[in-house]
Amino acid sequence: MNATARTTPVLVWWIVWVVTLGIVLFVYFKLGPRAASGAHALPLAVPLVLFLLSGSGRVFFLPRYKEREKAFTAFRLGVSLAGGCGVMSVFLTPDTKVIGLVLGVLSLVAYVPIFAIPKQG
Repeated sequence: MNATARTTPVLVWWIVWVVTLGIVLFVYFKLGPRAASGAHALPLAVPLVLFLLSGSGRVFFLPRYKEREKAFTAFRLGVSLAGGCGVMSVFLTPDTKVIGLVLGVLSLVAYVPIFAIPKQG
């Protein structure tokens, strides 16, 4: 890659992260079902799988990318999996939607883009 190639600004990383967190919280507090349905609820394994995929992507894959554009792609994938964990748990597992929200927010916290800030020196 040449030196004049464009990279994604750190502000974009933060915008993606904050918007995803905002969507998860909005869906939980405003759009989610108020009462637990229980009848056709899926097990907690659905959001848990998304949580584990997102977490493993943060721990194992994102640190391997040295180029910011490739890291940004992995970041977007991981953040979307983390957001999906929180959002899907509200609608698919309403009995345990609080647990799904906590898993989604914890997974999003792992993706706080402080690693995207260029190092000085």
